[in-house]
Amino acid sequence: LVIQTDSIVHRIDTFSVYAFNVPGQKSKLDIFSDFGAAKIEGTYNLNDVIPQVKSILKRNYPYHTRNWSIDDKEYEENKFVLNLRIDNLNNILQLAGIEDLAVKNLRAKGNVDSSRDNFNLDTDIEYFSYKDFEFHEADLILGNRNDIGFMVLNIDSSIVAGRKIEPLFVETDLNADTISFELNTEDIFDSLQVVDVRGSLTPHPRGYVLNVKDNEWEMLGEKWNFYSGNEVIIGDKFLDIRDLVITDGYREIEIQDIKNNGISLALKRFNFLIINGIIDYDKIDFSGEGDLRVRVENIFEGDTYLQANAYIDDFRLNEERYGVLDLNFDKGADNSYKALLSIAKEEQTVKANFVYDAQTNQVNGSVRGRSFPLDIFEFIIQNGISETKGVGDVDAEIYGPPDDLKIDGEGTFKDGGVKIDYLGTSFFFDDQKMTISENFLDLTGGILTDIEGNEGVMTGGLRHKLFKDFRLDVSMQADEAVIINTTKEENPIYYGYGKGKVDVEFRGSFDATDMKIKATTAPGTLLNIPVEYTTTGYDQSFIKFVNKEELLAPRSQEEVDEFKIEGLNVEMELNMTEDADVRIIFNERLGDIIQGNGRGFMQIYARRTGEFEIFGDYEVESGEYLFTAWGVVAKPFIVREGGRIKWTGDPINATLDIKADYQVRAPLSLFLDEFLQTATNDVQIEARTKQDINLQLLLGGTLYNPIVKFDLNFPNLQGELKTYADSKLRTLRTNEIALNSQVLGLIVFNSFLPTVNSSDLNFSNEAVVTAANTLSEFVSSQLSIYLTGLLQEALTDNSLIADIDFEIGMRKNSTLYAPDTETDLLPDEIEVHVTNQFRFLDQRLSLGLGANYIADSPFGVSNYYVPDFVIEYFLTNDRQLKLRMYGRYDYDQVVIARRQRYGLGIGYRKEFGSLTDFIEDIKKTAESIAEKESLQQQRQ
Repeated sequence: LVIQTDSIVHRIDTFSVYAFNVPGQKSKLDIFSDFGAAKIEGTYNLNDVIPQVKSILKRNYPYHTRNWSIDDKEYEENKFVLNLRIDNLNNILQLAGIEDLAVKNLRAKGNVDSSRDNFNLDTDIEYFSYKDFEFHEADLILGNRNDIGFMVLNIDSSIVAGRKIEPLFVETDLNADTISFELNTEDIFDSLQVVDVRGSLTPHPRGYVLNVKDNEWEMLGEKWNFYSGNEVIIGDKFLDIRDLVITDGYREIEIQDIKNNGISLALKRFNFLIINGIIDYDKIDFSGEGDLRVRVENIFEGDTYLQANAYIDDFRLNEERYGVLDLNFDKGADNSYKALLSIAKEEQTVKANFVYDAQTNQVNGSVRGRSFPLDIFEFIIQNGISETKGVGDVDAEIYGPPDDLKIDGEGTFKDGGVKIDYLGTSFFFDDQKMTISENFLDLTGGILTDIEGNEGVMTGGLRHKLFKDFRLDVSMQADEAVIINTTKEENPIYYGYGKGKVDVEFRGSFDATDMKIKATTAPGTLLNIPVEYTTTGYDQSFIKFVNKEELLAPRSQEEVDEFKIEGLNVEMELNMTEDADVRIIFNERLGDIIQGNGRGFMQIYARRTGEFEIFGDYEVESGEYLFTAWGVVAKPFIVREGGRIKWTGDPINATLDIKADYQVRAPLSLFLDEFLQTATNDVQIEARTKQDINLQLLLGGTLYNPIVKFDLNFPNLQGELKTYADSKLRTLRTNEIALNSQVLGLIVFNSFLPTVNSSDLNFSNEAVVTAANTLSEFVSSQLSIYLTGLLQEALTDNSLIADIDFEIGMRKNSTLYAPDTETDLLPDEIEVHVTNQFRFLDQRLSLGLGANYIADSPFGVSNYYVPDFVIEYFLTNDRQLKLRMYGRYDYDQVVIARRQRYGLGIGYRKEFGSLTDFIEDIKKTAESIAEKESLQQQRQ
């Protein structure tokens, strides 16, 4: 059977009926279909069942059925058993035009014995719903034995208007005309834990009398009790309430009638946190002790009047005090509404009034706020901002029909500030305007100031739908601003202090914001990129780290509806200039760090799903790499200009192409031993003297798996000794292991390693000397870093010194072949040097002062000081032209006597891609100078 109604097709595949009926004997009726089945067995007349049951009820409960009209007909005896099964009744209900009701898996069994005034029905329903009401696993038992009736209802769980209600148990007993009842449930709201109420309903001349007796009532963590002797008389257009009060000994709920034609409700000394379970808004918790009074008059006349007032002396939001709250609401008989709200705390006030005219269907209202704290935004934006401060003034008019309200207003923010947690930087504002409409809070033109006093201009604001569903649509532009100020603990992926020309955009909801930053770095920028980092326990505001496999796993439709990815998407486009310091941290504990300056363009992506990627190239202009080995050796290599780091996604798999140099001084006697055996005496003496050696570090591979190679050269050698050294180097470069051994010997022991047996070699003594130098240099390097940090921190707020570097060095001056060399580890020479960069003159001037204390030297002179100074001044804004003056008072190795040396020079530095570019730039500069001179002559 196919039945079509509108666009729905109803199909019934199976429907069968079996009936067996013999007058005066048992009968049987079986009905079977694809949506259910029913069986009746016994003596019955289906036409008489319902009238006969009504007759039984009227006979046993005359007061409750006094308005029923029943025929005095004599019915035949009905005595039968009923079994009913319904699998899914939805199609049948829709066919009958009942679309709001749904029933699934109903099972019922019952019996009727009219001769004894007995009937019983036991029903079990897996699920049924009606509109916004849902019920799961419901059991209903009802029946009658002469003049004793009963009903038991047990529902496992319910959803009423979107709120889940725990198991509900209701039991009633009828004894003649007296009804006794019991209601039991738990956790209706967060603050209403247990309800177990008993009572009775008895006849009264005006109708009924209701008496309530508490068995157990637990609310707001306390046990409550009803006043004894309470009664409610309910009749035709009549209501009389007496002593209906429930209390926990301090708080009270009182219900009274108003002239038998209305009802009033009073909640006294209540903490209004109870409304949190009703409002169910997870971002704000309401609290504060006060009173609520509600009056409803003329409830039987049709022109109902409603009045409500809430007064809280200490109103709080998330435990923040907002003062006295006074709310009044009136509803007239013509369905017009008036509402007045006042929240006041000293100078902090909010006043609002609204009027709705039912005749014109128009709302008119206004909102006035003065000195309202801006940190309330942290309740709405719970993750991502902090340290919000300041106050705001608001004046707004609200008008129009309820379904199309308009808002026209303006706000002013004073002495405000907010920290964006992911960036770690704060912005401040004062006397800034905001335009308010029904869908946009416009902040365009607002001025933000960073922690250094730099200003930025805002564009856009917050989009909303009558102050719901807020979305960010705002940007800030600044010629210079601090945009990153984070520590390793706040963001272990990358951190530092970033400033420069910026353009920042925020788009999307507060829970899933997209942030895009375009920036060109300025002086003072420091970006740290650790190679080894962990995300364990890291939860920085918007960012949430999740398991990728779990995130991308298939989900059911219900899980898809509930699942929402929250957090921040960050996209950064950084134009890195020479003004920015970049530190690649291999091992921070050991100081294994590349730090320097350069140029490049980097794109950084941190997605809310957990991925983090970097794309771009960075070319080093200058820098330093503290090469470490075995946790003992620490050698500062100077990074050459032109080194490159290239990112293609994975931040720690960036490719490296970096060259760095380290200068050492060591005798060449071990290195050239096979040549010196036949060399002249002068060459042998020169070989035993310490020479300048340049170690070259070639860093390739990736950040995660770097490949290190070495080379060396002798920049100042001449003559026969240079010939020997070049020959030895050519041989070593054909054997990488041998070359690396010599380089590592210089790095670790500050000496060459022997390559042939030498009869006069006192290597044990040399090992002591080189080990002392290595240990001294490691301690010196670490101590210099530590003292520099302490001095910079101590001078942070001073107005004279902008930057300071402190260097301390210790070395042993003994030579390998010195016959009286001691084998102690104490240094022979201590060097101290301090370089200051001053704040005035645009930080162009620097002064370096230092001194060396010589306890022992190869020249046989001991216990003397060597002072020195260096003064540098950048003559141009681009810091390419520099004036340098220096002086030193030291022993001359040629004349073996102390001499004063002073110097003054000018240095110019400019980078070019090729020699052709260099020549072209010189030509352009010369033409520009000639053009300026020609103009000056014409003016004269």
